[in-house]
Amino acid sequence: MLLMIASCSYDAVVEMPDLGKEITFQAGVETKGTETRDYNLDYIDVKSYLISDSKAELFFDDKTFERIGDWFCSDPAYYWPSDKPLLFLLWHPSAEKMGMTVMPGQDLLDESSVIFKNVSPKTEIAEQQDLLFAIALGSSETGVRGLAQNGDIVMQHLLSQIEIRANKGYQSSLSLFAAGVRIVNLYGKADFSINGDSFQLYPDSKTCYEDLYEDNPIEIMSSATNVMSPESGTAFVLPQDLEEWDPASDPDNNKKGAYISILLQVRDNTGKIIVPEGGTETDYEWRAVPMYNSKNVDKVFNTLIASEIYNYTLEFSEGMGYPDPLGM
Repeated sequence: MLLMIASCSYDAVVEMPDLGKEITFQAGVETKGTETRDYNLDYIDVKSYLISDSKAELFFDDKTFERIGDWFCSDPAYYWPSDKPLLFLLWHPSAEKMGMTVMPGQDLLDESSVIFKNVSPKTEIAEQQDLLFAIALGSSETGVRGLAQNGDIVMQHLLSQIEIRANKGYQSSLSLFAAGVRIVNLYGKADFSINGDSFQLYPDSKTCYEDLYEDNPIEIMSSATNVMSPESGTAFVLPQDLEEWDPASDPDNNKKGAYISILLQVRDNTGKIIVPEGGTETDYEWRAVPMYNSKNVDKVFNTLIASEIYNYTLEFSEGMGYPDPLGM
């Protein structure tokens, strides 16, 4: 199994136009790396706070600003107060879609304050979305100012991305087909603090992310083939240190180590199905490899970092992996 890492960032730049007293936002998308998903934001959710005497008092709560042309507007409209500055917390997608709670935020001026609680990417990979957020300040006189040096509001990525590829290497006499992938035993729930770089994983939250497409299997070629469904493209997961599965000493994975599994069918040059053994045309079998193992990757990466894309390539030249401890 080969591991490649590429840096990828999509920065939504938000500016406050001069529209009198009404609070609206303008957003554009910039791409700094290889695009895997189209961040065409159709809305942003916003909390706003009055700032006075180093305290944050709620001004409006969890309001959706929908895209209308080049602008994000709320209904009803909200207007700038005349006497105090505002602090804005912006995020996308909605808290409901991320399974999270956006905290009240009276301690927003404290960087250790938790803002997103119970962040939980969906376990069905095709339904996942990236989690973006930003903080900004503004007043009726100055308009909004982001925390970047030039005043832009740059929405930060809180999740890591994983793309799974496969190739059959020199197994030219075999035909390999994939009908699904799993990413197993990653932590699936976390709290994020105000600076976005600080988070706390839930120790008992290890989960299985799955992408099934049995009605439209993908043939694995000699060159690297993306074996994630078109609806998925990549998986979004929490940043974390990986705890690898050791199939030699723990074949049943009682320690809940991380691994990748592919729903596989293999045929020989006569068309006979050899994986699963004795299978029919519609039968597949889950075959697994450790997610991080120095024997199976060309470079050792044992940490998933927010905003990075990790490309795992499963190489079938020397074998078909291990039985998946989860079974079917």
